[in-house]
Amino acid sequence: MAVRADVRRHGIGRLLLGDLVNRLCDGGIRRLDVKTLSGRDPYPPYVQTRAFYLANGFVEVAELDVWGPENPAVLLSRPL
Repeated sequence: MAVRADVRRHGIGRLLLGDLVNRLCDGGIRRLDVKTLSGRDPYPPYVQTRAFYLANGFVEVAELDVWGPENPAVLLSRPL
């Protein structure tokens, strides 16, 4: 799930996430996990991605090396 850079900061991501959370809750799901590029890689678009998830109730759970050391990942999680 992503929002084009030129239309960010208008609530679209929050609406998408909110709809997803509602659907998951309706289906009995109690936790949502997200895997994205870790903060160990300062690539600017993913700084924004992590900030979005953290601002929406996610917390960092674990650093992962599933994509190799040149692409460190982080697992974020949020209870529903």
